[in-house]
Amino acid sequence: MNIIPSLLASFQRRKRARLDARLLLQLMLLLTVISILFSYLFQLLMQQEGHSYSFLDAFYWVLTTMTTLGYGDIVFTTPLGRLFTIGVLLTGILFIFVALPFTFIETIYAAWVEAQNESLAPKHLDRSVHGHVIITGADPLSLALARKLERYNYSYVMLAPNYEAGLPLADRNLNVMVGELDDAATYEQARISIASLAAVTGLADSMNASVLMAIRHIAPNLPLISVAQNSASAEILRLAGATHVLQPIEQLGQALARRAYVGDKRARVIAGMDRLQIAEAKLDGTDLIGRSLLDSGLRGATGVTVLGTWHRGQFQTATPDMKLLGGRLVVLAGSAEQLAKFNEQYPIDVTEQRPVVIIGGGRVGQSTARALQGMGLNYRIVERSLRSGSGEDGHVVVGDALDHRVLEQAGLDNASSVILTTHDDDINVYLTLYLRNYRSDLVIISRSMHEHNLSTLQRAGADFVLSHSSLGANTIFNLLKRGNIEMLAEGLDIIRLPVPPRLAGRTLAEAALRARTGCIMLATVDQGSMHVNPEPQRPIPADSEVILLATLEDEARFLKLYPPRRS
Repeated sequence: MNIIPSLLASFQRRKRARLDARLLLQLMLLLTVISILFSYLFQLLMQQEGHSYSFLDAFYWVLTTMTTLGYGDIVFTTPLGRLFTIGVLLTGILFIFVALPFTFIETIYAAWVEAQNESLAPKHLDRSVHGHVIITGADPLSLALARKLERYNYSYVMLAPNYEAGLPLADRNLNVMVGELDDAATYEQARISIASLAAVTGLADSMNASVLMAIRHIAPNLPLISVAQNSASAEILRLAGATHVLQPIEQLGQALARRAYVGDKRARVIAGMDRLQIAEAKLDGTDLIGRSLLDSGLRGATGVTVLGTWHRGQFQTATPDMKLLGGRLVVLAGSAEQLAKFNEQYPIDVTEQRPVVIIGGGRVGQSTARALQGMGLNYRIVERSLRSGSGEDGHVVVGDALDHRVLEQAGLDNASSVILTTHDDDINVYLTLYLRNYRSDLVIISRSMHEHNLSTLQRAGADFVLSHSSLGANTIFNLLKRGNIEMLAEGLDIIRLPVPPRLAGRTLAEAALRARTGCIMLATVDQGSMHVNPEPQRPIPADSEVILLATLEDEARFLKLYPPRRS
């Protein structure tokens, strides 16, 4: 068993334990000497009472008395003998029930507990690990990053300041190491000299600055990514040594704003990689409604590819016989020229700009508002109380979002989209149910704090769910240069990565990617040229890159079937 070597190693390392063990042995030796002395005294006192007992009988009486068993088969009748019995009894209580157990706990048991803890959350990294990512937090962003690294078989270690913080992570099968986060010795134990990157996440900005300085002192060239909770801290964290500063609140606000369905174009670009652009469009009011994708002739007429449709947060992958229905957002892929041709062929009649309603005026709400303002879009923020410095421009409506009059004042009856930005998932679920019942045609975009609430928000009626943890994890992962990931919505990503060896040289028709993995091939990149919507019979060069659209499950199937190249 591995616990025995760990126990011995822990015992050897704990100087206090070695001293206590010596004391334990001394106590046991002293207890033996006292028991022998009491046995001789027992024989002498019994002889005075006219009884003769062997040494074995005497030792038996001493043990039963000291352990408080007291069978009563041998007893003293004189006051002196009974006083001796009381002395033996008290000595036994002191040694057997106080001194020995306490010393045992401080030595053997404490060493065993520490060995158990260190087997789950060690204080140093295994020497076989190299090229790993060091993560200093245990917040949702850090957990999302760890899960993504695991999917790509990339080594990592999450640091915890103590066992109380580390053991719950180890119970979730995460790779954990225990050590003070602002101590350079911790990072030396984490083998930072051969790490690929350190992600300073999940802490207050002031603590992040201390951690960055501790790392930068011993690893001057290591890429360091730090999370900034407040935008004002970004420059301070760069001064402390951060190579990149991630602002997840601003990133989430911009992502939420991009999903608001409003503007003067039918197809709105929501993501892109080089020449490849991903857009969403509502087909209501066109002659495409009710036709199958095959009969629509969209690709032949405009060059765009229909990837699928969104409905109540569920993405349905496109098939040739899929019906184009009203009230759904169609996801398109193509070049800027192809999307412009689509918008020209299917124009949208915009008589006035419809507002976007933001519920929640906190940091994410304010960030979303700034992003919408930068896009030239009209918006209203619904907030329970007026915050300092906001509301002067008339964009803030003060009141309860569940009050019909407040929603009317915010313009929800004419709004195209509503964005929920509160940091409480339960409130977002409640508001989604309320708003979906209020207007069935409303595009509802919600923030999610925790990944496990994604399906709940979708069942409640949210069209899109985004979280800062997934966005931040994708950004950090991209900086590793293991690939390039753009999140369309929670659980649906655009992934760019080098062609896996098992896929090189094969055509799309031969690989049957969609049938085997569920992934959709959006483009290939060969010698700097991007081929958007590649033909099924075109071979995929070995030294090229592929761009895929995939859910988390599709991505896992693809990586299992086609393991990526390791650099």
